[in-house]
Amino acid sequence: MFTELHNQIEFALRNLLRWRFPLGEKRVHEMAVSLQSELNSFIRQFNWSIVKFPSEKHIDGPKSSPKASLRVADVGARTFVLAPVFERLFADLGFPSEIHGIEVDAFRRFTNFRSRADYGHYYAKLVKHGEYHAMDFLKWTQDLDVIFLLHPFVTKEPLVQWGLPTRFFQPDKLLAHCVSTLRNRRGRLLLSCPTEEEFEIATRLLVQNGMKLTERHDWHPEKENAKIQKQSRLGGMFIFD
Repeated sequence: MFTELHNQIEFALRNLLRWRFPLGEKRVHEMAVSLQSELNSFIRQFNWSIVKFPSEKHIDGPKSSPKASLRVADVGARTFVLAPVFERLFADLGFPSEIHGIEVDAFRRFTNFRSRADYGHYYAKLVKHGEYHAMDFLKWTQDLDVIFLLHPFVTKEPLVQWGLPTRFFQPDKLLAHCVSTLRNRRGRLLLSCPTEEEFEIATRLLVQNGMKLTERHDWHPEKENAKIQKQSRLGGMFIFD
């Protein structure tokens, strides 16, 4: 009871004190670069080259462009440090992309007084078409081509430990909404979870909503000599059945 009340108050205060403390130019430090590299090694395990994307919509350039633009979302983006990683991934496949970072707890602050949103807006500027959204993903209304769902809260304890009120613990609605935003474009979802239990829960919810697991790869920090990430990433690629 006390923890829930504490999390509610802290979350309310964070969202009340939304002052901006923007980052200057060239603020990407060694830790961020290492994190991007480690996450890139996880993401690149999957065979993205076989993924077929829609071809109707283009961000810019002539309509005869051979590759479609992709609308990509990092759901639970935190600081959105992976925005450049995602842009490079799809650029290597020949696709222009718009990269959206969506974070419900965007105003959590670090010891330098900057918030996740400050970093999020900074990383959004590092990609050609990037945007950071301080919002609950359940309120997102645009169709998507790709969702990165990296360590979602599908069990309650991690959510509470991260300081969120339990009203945000809605794994059924979260996964169903992911599927609904992808369905019109027959999109793809890349999932990662730190434990087998969480992976099984998330997989079950995605399958119940009409997706199927097509590829499974795990990433373990001890095997990769990771400097930043301390948790394993049990990952899967999901498409529509």
